[in-house]
Amino acid sequence: MEEKLIETVLLENNLTLNFYDASRKIAGGRYYVALITRMDIPVKPEMFTNNGAEAATYDEIVGATGDMIVFEKKRERNFISAADKDAVFKEMCDSVLTHTSLYYSREDFPKKFILSEYKKIADHYVTSQ
Repeated sequence: MEEKLIETVLLENNLTLNFYDASRKIAGGRYYVALITRMDIPVKPEMFTNNGAEAATYDEIVGATGDMIVFEKKRERNFISAADKDAVFKEMCDSVLTHTSLYYSREDFPKKFILSEYKKIADHYVTSQ
């Protein structure tokens, strides 16, 4: 699937949210409309100090995830007419900017997302043994 970077937004927590258009024509003047939002989240040591005894350490997290984690969300609609394609895509972008980006902008979002991804990896490792 081909993606085209259409916009970047610097969030209040200094992360950059990238907007990609991955739409394509399917059949009979109809389109698959897809918006991908993506951002790189660096894993920083200061995020994991004073976590409490039960929390993973920075070294454990970096060992499992690496020092950068990619956050990605995809919004998609299928069989959209050519006449409605641009409006549907704009509506998807506007929705992210007005609603979801408020959550992504929170100061604690990077740490919570990193811990969530680490937990998925740790759980997968435990269940696969």
